[in-house]
Amino acid sequence: MKLAESPPRPKGHGTTKVVGPRFMRRQLGRVVRFWVRSGHRLQLTAALEPIVKSLGGIVLDVGGGREAPLDAAWGSGCRRIRIDISEARPPTLMADAAYLPIRDGSVDAIVMCELLEHVPDPGRVISEARRALKPGGILCGSVPFIAPVHGDPNDFFRFTAGGVRLLLKEFEDVQVVGHGNHLGAAWRLVSARFRLLRVLNPVLRLLSLRTNETCPEGYVFSGRRVRGNEREPRRQNGGLG
Repeated sequence: MKLAESPPRPKGHGTTKVVGPRFMRRQLGRVVRFWVRSGHRLQLTAALEPIVKSLGGIVLDVGGGREAPLDAAWGSGCRRIRIDISEARPPTLMADAAYLPIRDGSVDAIVMCELLEHVPDPGRVISEARRALKPGGILCGSVPFIAPVHGDPNDFFRFTAGGVRLLLKEFEDVQVVGHGNHLGAAWRLVSARFRLLRVLNPVLRLLSLRTNETCPEGYVFSGRRVRGNEREPRRQNGGLG
């Protein structure tokens, strides 16, 4: 005897989507970041996003061991190696930015987003990045000019455009672009001191949309390791690449 076929069930009928604690934490984190994220962070993300999207090959994300607004910008054409000294959010590789376990001239690009203010010797870190880059390789990142003290775990420096250019003196095609202004910087300092005021953050951070070059909140920078004949950085043995 031939059994009658059951009618097709509507798509999704009888299925229950389970929302776990991990999903809830992620969504809560997005809401919190929307309220607390500074105008400086939004603008540096917007400025760096097209650069990061264009990167290919082996790319070091130095100081990128945690979730960041730029996470969505990384394309499938690059191998992102996240390097950090903290294991709170396990990076690809735990290492000090001043002593990268990377072979000389072996990576295509390096990203340093909001890193240099947290290291005791920014010049050493930039020299180490230059050593690891292939000739013509790209170094890009961002630094603050006006910001509250924010240890991660330490906070050592603030930078001017001239200071950034001095750090990148061994690179070519250097660009240093400011963003934000004195109003945005003032709001960032006040809201860091009085946290209850952060409920106003989504509106008042709009104060920083127009850049004031004499008093920006920070800078985005990029440059290339010089191609052709140049004095080679000291070679180090071992490491990735």
